[in-house]
This record gives sequence, C-alpha cells and structure tokens, in this order.
Amino acid sequence: MNKQATATGTVLLIGLSALPAQVLTLSMQEAIAASLDRNFAIRIERFEPQIADQGVRAASGFFDPVISAEYLYEHDDWRELPLDDETASFRFGVGSTLPWGTQWEARVE
Repeated sequence: MNKQATATGTVLLIGLSALPAQVLTLSMQEAIAASLDRNFAIRIERFEPQIADQGVRAASGFFDPVISAEYLYEHDDWRELPLDDETASFRFGVGSTLPWGTQWEARVE
C-alpha cells in the first residue's frame, strides 16, 4: 500500500513539474507592503479610528437640546345642564442634559 501512495505522489509531482513556473522578484519592502495590503485584519483595523469617531459623535448626541410642544383641547358638552365647557392649552419647551449630568428645561404654558 505504501508503494502505491509513493507512485501516485511521484506521478503528481511529475505532472506539476510540467507546469511553467512563474517567478516574481520583489524587494523586501515590496514583499512586506504586498503582504500588509492583503492582510484583512489590518484592513479592518484601518477603519477603527473612523468607527471610534462615530461612537464619540453618537454619544455626544445625548447632550443635544430637545424641543417639545404639546397642544391639549378638551370639550365637554353637558346635556343635562346648559353648560358648554371648552379648554385648550399649549405648552412649548426646550431642555438638555449638560456634560456633567445636570438636566435643565424651560417651558412656556
């Protein structure tokens, strides 16, 4: 059985040696640059500063001001009494959280 495996390996090597060999001559700097360009882990790491910047930008959105508005209308029609009651109110506000944690809000009602 070992002789068969050796014979097959020999035939395979003979078959591969018939292919023309291509030689690529590179300097040490070119070889290093080519290997770094093909390394996917390094390609991904190149995006880390941009990803971190977007994380900081997203986190700073917590401190953006929030504008709010509310309109409330109520109408009560009393059938038993001759009263027609209507109320309307409007609220407008702005608020935010400061970087040290203080929350503030200003409203007009």
